Amino acid sequence: MAKYKLLERSIIDDQVLESGTVIGEGTQYPFNGRPGPHMMPLDSDARLAVAAAMKGLPPTDPVLVNHPEDKSIPGTTIRRS
Repeated sequence: MAKYKLLERSIIDDQVLESGTVIGEGTQYPFNGRPGPHMMPLDSDARLAVAAAMKGLPPTDPVLVNHPEDKSIPGTTIRRS
């Protein structure tokens, strides 16, 4: 499971959460959905999920998993670790 920081006030699971709130694994706000543009990935699972969402692919798609040399996430300045 991934962890994200909200970049703006958001509604997650019918709760209004403020900008800066950390959601996902190990937090009081579990999140298992598709990340949106208002979420900053905080770990490698989250970065893969963001990359998959941007490409319209599931996070375990072979296009992402089989190309570890491609460290960039399209449309962002974020690099996978």
